[in-house]
Amino acid sequence: MLPWYGMEQIFQEEFSRVFHFTTEQECNLYSKTKILPFQSDYQSKDIQIPLNILNSSSSASASGDLDFYAVTFLGRLANELILLTDPKSTLFMMATSSWYDLKTHVPILTPEYFRIMENGLGVPGLTSLDKVLSFMIADMLQVINFANIL
Repeated sequence: MLPWYGMEQIFQEEFSRVFHFTTEQECNLYSKTKILPFQSDYQSKDIQIPLNILNSSSSASASGDLDFYAVTFLGRLANELILLTDPKSTLFMMATSSWYDLKTHVPILTPEYFRIMENGLGVPGLTSLDKVLSFMIADMLQVINFANIL
């Protein structure tokens, strides 16, 4: 809790604005209708939210298997989660709700990691991450469906 009255509300509003904006911009990669940063309802002329378009995930680039692009930190986080849970190298165990490395059987992603993400991102961040992952899944399914039609 912040020490000054009203500061927590201002913080929560700005925190939410950042997540709404980053979600909107990240989902642009998968949408037909694009919303440019200056057109966004969540972008402010006074306090702008920067975008850094990067090739995400150095581990993906190094292996050459996958090539993810992200516009925001939220997209880079989603890409890293996808890489961590790659079915070629991990196995999900329902009993522990965790992903394990296929070769070493070491836990890769456990519920503790999600608690840490919740502490850092909060509910607005996890909701935004969920939306970005949903757009990514829908895009992958469309690619698979298109490939099956041909």
